[in-house]
Amino acid sequence: MKFKPLSKDELKNGDVKDLLPDGEYKFFVLRGDLGLSKAGNQMLTVKIEIFGDKMASHHIYDYILPEHPSMGFKLAQFMDCIAMGDQYASGNLEVDTLTGKSGTAQIGTQQASGDWPAKNVVKRYVPPNPFEPDEPKAAPTDEEIPF
Repeated sequence: MKFKPLSKDELKNGDVKDLLPDGEYKFFVLRGDLGLSKAGNQMLTVKIEIFGDKMASHHIYDYILPEHPSMGFKLAQFMDCIAMGDQYASGNLEVDTLTGKSGTAQIGTQQASGDWPAKNVVKRYVPPNPFEPDEPKAAPTDEEIPF
């Protein structure tokens, strides 16, 4: 295979044009995984899918540490956002029930750092609108996706 190698600057900045602009977006949960952080704390990794301009699909990973002093609120936000606040209140989360849930998230941009390129991140999960139905929305079907 022949290819043109990219410089470190090109590698860092090449994906910036593919990032979503900061703002609020509807998302669908593709999956959730339980694990441990590098520090040994319990961690929920959530992979979400967002459709941007022209229905371009963007995948974002969010790392939620429910017992971390400064991040514990994020699990409550996430569960409320996807209409699963009752499971949060019970203190028990069945990770396999996350797939297919939907909600709204405020997406931001984390600037490039070291060898890591800039990327989109979840800044916060937006609580549901009390004037909309509480039912979670289904993921789009093949017929609804224009490609």
